[in-house]
Amino acid sequence: MEAMFTNEVYSYLQKTFPSLSLQTVLAMHFGLLIENDLDPSLRVLKRQFPSLQIGIYPSHGVLTILFKDHDPKIVEQARLHIMGQFAPYSFEAGSGKIEEAIHKWMIVNKKTLALAESCTGGLLAHALTSLPGSSGYFLGSLVTYSNTWKESLLQVKKQTLLSHGAVSREAVQEMMEGVFQLSNTDFALAVTGIAGPTGSTEQKPVGTVWVAIAERGKPPEIGLLMCRGSRLVIMETVVNKILFLLYRKVVHQVPCFSPTFSESR
Repeated sequence: MEAMFTNEVYSYLQKTFPSLSLQTVLAMHFGLLIENDLDPSLRVLKRQFPSLQIGIYPSHGVLTILFKDHDPKIVEQARLHIMGQFAPYSFEAGSGKIEEAIHKWMIVNKKTLALAESCTGGLLAHALTSLPGSSGYFLGSLVTYSNTWKESLLQVKKQTLLSHGAVSREAVQEMMEGVFQLSNTDFALAVTGIAGPTGSTEQKPVGTVWVAIAERGKPPEIGLLMCRGSRLVIMETVVNKILFLLYRKVVHQVPCFSPTFSESR
């Protein structure tokens, strides 16, 4: 089919409809943003360039904007306008998937990554290993779903779990430290939370997720995510947000979390 289109159909369309010119199409991908964050800027672009076609496509924890126009200069100006405001939230991936962006960075920079997962149940590892060649950087993931395994495999202290609970800043930090102790990885990432629909408390509702990200030898970054939706939606959202936070750290070289960070969208 590809050969038929390339060799026959495409040339026929060009001869039959010479007035139709090809459009320039650009896809831009973002993490930690929702439509309302970008909408004012997109409205400005639409007023400035009436011919510019704009599409916005949200997913769980990631967002894609599509620009189309017959004039490539207009598309480029639109790109520059958006990047001028939202560059620290952007990532590059042909597939639009943040795991592809992480994959490329880790391979090019010859770094390694290891995980400790609780509430995501191995979905982080699944996302990363869905791409061929991930063994070049990904060492593995410990899915320590129970407190018993958190203690025995990651050396999370029993007193930490009793005093603060498994879903806490203290627990996720010790999980992350356990990853470094078990491996020679360059980067370690740990996550623990409540995906629901049960297991919540007034202080820790469904969607409460603690994340720890660190590079070996450097202070960890620890933050709280507050996610909404069904169990599966929360898990998929957490995976995308965590991977983007890691990308934000290594590529944009900005802090993953502000001191009062709480991502509730």
